[in-house]
Amino acid sequence: MKTKEPLLEVKDVKQFHGYKKAKELEEKVYEVCKRYPSYEKDHLVDQLVRSAESIKKSIVIAEQHFIREKFNQYSIAIGSCKEVTTWLDISLGQKYISKETFEELKKLSLSVIAILTKTLANIIANEGKGMDLPSPYTPDLSNFGAYQDSLLLVKGIYEMTRRREFWKEKGLVFGLRDMAGSVAANLSESNQLYVPRKFKFLNNALEALSALKSKLQTALSKQIITKESFAEFEEQAVSIERRIKRMLKNISDKKEN
Repeated sequence: MKTKEPLLEVKDVKQFHGYKKAKELEEKVYEVCKRYPSYEKDHLVDQLVRSAESIKKSIVIAEQHFIREKFNQYSIAIGSCKEVTTWLDISLGQKYISKETFEELKKLSLSVIAILTKTLANIIANEGKGMDLPSPYTPDLSNFGAYQDSLLLVKGIYEMTRRREFWKEKGLVFGLRDMAGSVAANLSESNQLYVPRKFKFLNNALEALSALKSKLQTALSKQIITKESFAEFEEQAVSIERRIKRMLKNISDKKEN
């Protein structure tokens, strides 16, 4: 017998500490992005701003729904917050932001995650008591091997695409960078609470890897990169791909048991 959901109680979300912190993070991201190189406006900047805006948006939506969807929206907000840290990681690696700025924004991001996680824990203990809700706790990205490998892949792609051979290949440059960044971002967002969303982001990461390998093949065909460089990046991509497929298999095995 399913537990009935309680009546919806709409709160003033702007008074919620998590919303205030998410708004603070969003505003600081806007300010920091003004100092990024202009060529990143439609790429890294756009992704960072979008993910920062998504946190607050999901919190607002969460407070307009019953328990299960409320829980889901808070999970999405946590995923977006983790994605913010990905673009910050990449930004730091490319020296678009200082170590001090990185630490400040990452600390704020982790603060939002902690608040939202506590909110979900309270939902499980109180208004969602007796309902089949997942654990609200997500792993630390610094201990996530596939994610750390993806950041190394991004760093390598950026370094390669700064070479003279790529100066007349802007489309290819940003295609490679965007796909490499997308692998890392989707891996960070795969730390979702509901299995279907985990699957979605892990599969998105696989698709980005496939697109990245295709663009590397294009660079090889145009003789912009050597066979050695291609083989090195392909090996990195395949290693990450294997890790993702193992994660998908583990999730599937758990569902069957």
